[in-house]
Amino acid sequence: MQFGSPHVRYADCPAERIRLFKGNRHMLRVWISLVATIWFAATAFCQVKDSALIFRPDTAKKASSLIASIAKKHKQAVHVETFVAVPKDQIAAVAKMSDAEKSTFFNAWGRERMADLKSEGLHVLICRSPGYLQVTSGPELEKVGFGGDDSDSLTGKYLAQAKMKKIDEGLLEAIAFLDARLQHYKENPPKGNSIGERLALVKFEEYAKVADPIRSIAWGKGGLHFSANGFMRMDADRKIVKLHEVSPNSLVRKGSGEWMLVDSAATSILELRADNQMYVLAESGKVAKLRAIHDVAIDRDGNVFWSDPGDANLGKPDGRIYRLRPDGVIAIIAQKLNDPSSIAVDSGSKNLFVVESKGTRVAKMALSVAGKPSDKTMPFADLGDFTGFACKFDTNENLWIAGADKESTAQVMVLNASGKAITTLSLPAKKAAALTFGGEQGDVLFVGTEGPAAIFQARVGIPGFAGHPGVKMKAIRKVVGKAP
Repeated sequence: MQFGSPHVRYADCPAERIRLFKGNRHMLRVWISLVATIWFAATAFCQVKDSALIFRPDTAKKASSLIASIAKKHKQAVHVETFVAVPKDQIAAVAKMSDAEKSTFFNAWGRERMADLKSEGLHVLICRSPGYLQVTSGPELEKVGFGGDDSDSLTGKYLAQAKMKKIDEGLLEAIAFLDARLQHYKENPPKGNSIGERLALVKFEEYAKVADPIRSIAWGKGGLHFSANGFMRMDADRKIVKLHEVSPNSLVRKGSGEWMLVDSAATSILELRADNQMYVLAESGKVAKLRAIHDVAIDRDGNVFWSDPGDANLGKPDGRIYRLRPDGVIAIIAQKLNDPSSIAVDSGSKNLFVVESKGTRVAKMALSVAGKPSDKTMPFADLGDFTGFACKFDTNENLWIAGADKESTAQVMVLNASGKAITTLSLPAKKAAALTFGGEQGDVLFVGTEGPAAIFQARVGIPGFAGHPGVKMKAIRKVVGKAP
């Protein structure tokens, strides 16, 4: 949550203390060693790491003591970290972000810090410039019932005090609130407190019938956008408007509001920009001989990835994953995949996940090797009798996959960050072909189905990951004619 820059504190200058040891190097080394030992012991345990010097030293010490008590009483890891600014390589990009894009960025940063700390409890990230508070809860905390409303209340208590320049009081009040809520859930365990049990209660309802089967679906300005005999938009009144004749296999809304589309008929990647003009970013024969293009995804650096299912033969799979850099350079980054129908990049932009429809599995590959031809993808999940066709991440790093079981029943399978199935949701259709998160809170799941051709919706209570915003791409040419 965004807020004004916190009041800056200045800790006692350690240089003054070091001068006390001037002339006695042995004592200085002992002192440094002792401080380092205490520091690492503290940071290894759940403490406050105030790198931005936002809180008074006595407040940080008291908060650390309260957190240690929470760890002992409730067996929950809690980390509070402050930063002067966002990572250096992201400063310029974050400065240009909208509020929604900043929300996505800080959520991903919070998840990344939790992964680095190997924490599954609560992580509080406070940034001084831009002023932002990110509260991220992990699976261990959610298991006991601590949910989104609790996170919002904790955030509200800190910000209410911060607005009155009482940031120290805000931190202590927020930690006390966490302790009280955990005690409440210990004494009053909620029914259906695991994410699987909560999602098992989710019921889909028909949102709208459509004339043609949906190939892809996404949420954007103006409502739900989808591909079905054209690029369509459905507004809040369920009225459908055709935005373009192109009927893309996949569509992704960039942070700037532009749309990236896969034109399977012309084997090309297109971009519908703010001037309502369509531009070609990649096409077969220009830079590389492309085959079929199925799904598209974007990483944090703006690289565009797409899946090529190839022959999709079990005996000799030849599916590929391509990468298009912002400067227009194309490379094959994965080969020998078994019908890669859908791809997604995680919020930390560390891995690319691939749903192999005929391989009935999900594979992943580290983006650090992007650009080098490779068939060394790592297995992430075995889908068994479930065939997946489309996938999206939520903000908790769960992967949602639309597909069907062997009985031709439309389903959505939810995998956790370890690749284990949390639950499977069924829909009254033969195939779930596409899915996306949307709605005002981003926690409504929309699913496009076949048999019947329709869109179903369900509030799942977990916001979807909006995706990486992308960057300006080099265009090959402009498509003649404007969208209707």
